[in-house]
Amino acid sequence: MRASRTKTRPGTLIAPFVLAVLAAGCTPDYNPSNYIEKYRVLGVVVDPPAVQFTPDYQGEVTLTLVDALPLRAVESEGEVDPVINGIDWSVCLISAGAAARYACAMDEIPLTDVSADGRTAVFDGALVAFGIDMLGTQFDAVIEGLRQAVKYSDQCTRDMLAQYEACLADKTTDECNPPAFEAFKGCLYEGGLQPVFHVAVSVTDMLLDDADDPVMDDDGRAVTRDRTIDVYKSVSFGNWTEENPANRNPEFSIRRAGRDFDVYDDIRHPENLVVTTAGDHEQPEIKACPGQSLQFLATVPPSSIDQVTGEDGVPVNEYYLLSWYTNNGRFGKVRTGSVTAEGLDIDLSNILTFDRDEQVRTTTVHVVMRDEAFGLSHLQFKIKGASRWECRGLHTLTTDEGGVE
Repeated sequence: MRASRTKTRPGTLIAPFVLAVLAAGCTPDYNPSNYIEKYRVLGVVVDPPAVQFTPDYQGEVTLTLVDALPLRAVESEGEVDPVINGIDWSVCLISAGAAARYACAMDEIPLTDVSADGRTAVFDGALVAFGIDMLGTQFDAVIEGLRQAVKYSDQCTRDMLAQYEACLADKTTDECNPPAFEAFKGCLYEGGLQPVFHVAVSVTDMLLDDADDPVMDDDGRAVTRDRTIDVYKSVSFGNWTEENPANRNPEFSIRRAGRDFDVYDDIRHPENLVVTTAGDHEQPEIKACPGQSLQFLATVPPSSIDQVTGEDGVPVNEYYLLSWYTNNGRFGKVRTGSVTAEGLDIDLSNILTFDRDEQVRTTTVHVVMRDEAFGLSHLQFKIKGASRWECRGLHTLTTDEGGVE
């Protein structure tokens, strides 16, 4: 078992995270936000999510794009699959954050260590240290960017700016820049920094109408459009120690279940474990019939939950949120998580229901788990359509087998 970790809770992350969890509930009747009706980017997995960063040593980070495709196109209906034209990676070393729409204090730096398919990029923290040193020659521009984003800055940076302004009162820029730059570097290494990685995905896919149906031309062929999807991912670079441990990506598993899970269930019913982040696992075959509901349960080992320290100095478990996506059927909930309405127990179960009037086609389910300190993990699994013969016995399924009539 991994020991719990304790770190300072970033106050700016708590409110939006809690609101997102509390907003989770029943999905609308038509195309909820977690239904994959077009090409979607679901997030970026970062390994590790918190990178060692000191003047003497800087770690490396691997970033992997998590994307999802709509239900495979039916060629006879004139539909076409999405085509990825390009995936470009870049990083902003000093960003004002989400509240300032990720305004960058300097030009973004392109990432060049990218996989052949463009979905994975590697970034060496030594480049951050090198980039910081290079800022000394353009510190005037950096100062201007920091001035604009001062309300989003830490206290150390605000103090540096105040001292810089005081210096300019009776000295020249050439005299004030060097000490201000050294103070700025000290702030970055002392408090760490959160560079923001930017992924721009260029895709050609079908144009959808207001009902999310493909737009067809006069010849019955799908009308396509070109678009770019921009995704941003913050990563923590800092001096992680035993007293200030680094955040980890959360671990979780997805099971078929209609009741509470206990640790002996994997021994008694190993077929119920669908997919897990804890090592390799062969997914069992899951079949569904028209109108059938399948019940799934997310389980989170307590040892994978890090701790954060609030303003009161008391360590508590970090919040986490699971988002459920499907390109067929409808989930009963968009999100589940560790924050619930007062008086309610945590419920990490979800039910996927298929249309009663359509044959079930091979369905892809994605589940993305996020914690409040930039950790993110992703799992996916497939559901196949059962034969008509198999579906005749649907009424015999019980919730223990993962089926709900």
